[in-house]
Amino acid sequence: MTKYREIIRLVSLNLSQTNIALSCGVSKKTVNTFGKENRHCMSGKHML
Repeated sequence: MTKYREIIRLVSLNLSQTNIALSCGVSKKTVNTFGKENRHCMSGKHML
């Protein structure tokens, strides 16, 4: 099972996608997908 929370946590620490992918055992594409969603949420753009 993919460690979504761990990916988001590592993205928030500004680790590279390659390092996150290796650490979590997923592809860089998976990291990229969740990284974009996380950055969007952290920016507050989804809030009204």
